[in-house]
Amino acid sequence: MKSVRFVPVLAIALAGCPEAPVMVNVPVPGATFVAGGGGSGSGSAAPAGPRVGEDQHYLQADDFFVADRAPEGGWVSVHLAKQRVAPTPGTKGQGQYFRLDESRDVWTEHAWLTRPANAADLRVGAMAVCFEGQMVDGVYAPPSSKDQARTGAWFAGRITDTSDGFKGVYRVDTYNCKLTAMRVAR
Repeated sequence: MKSVRFVPVLAIALAGCPEAPVMVNVPVPGATFVAGGGGSGSGSAAPAGPRVGEDQHYLQADDFFVADRAPEGGWVSVHLAKQRVAPTPGTKGQGQYFRLDESRDVWTEHAWLTRPANAADLRVGAMAVCFEGQMVDGVYAPPSSKDQARTGAWFAGRITDTSDGFKGVYRVDTYNCKLTAMRVAR
């Protein structure tokens, strides 16, 4: 049995809390997947790749990347986290985040909501996040599983070279990243 594949799109709620993001599922024209639970004896398998509510990197709309410092010079390791306490003047601009890779809370002022990058986002000097957990032919590649994406290594830095953009490769600090492995702040 085939059904239309839906992907999540971030929207702003019009009622209640007008600044609260909500997920809206939008159909992808021509994309289908096999419906079903994929359990033993069901005769069908669950679809491979991200599920509804996750983007192509297996990230969810409320996933933040957090760091100990800003990527002002060079690169900085960033970690996937969920926000527990939003930054306020009373917390000196810091928020509390639960880091998924170490199962611990951290306070930081360096946190970003991101989205998958597109070529128009990537210009020299722009900040980008790149998945560090997988390399193909000397170029960082996108995560191939949810586990890899959600607990694997990511880093952030400034774009330093776009001359191989026609090949889908951009340089973040001194490292080559595939466009498909990159994210930008939203």
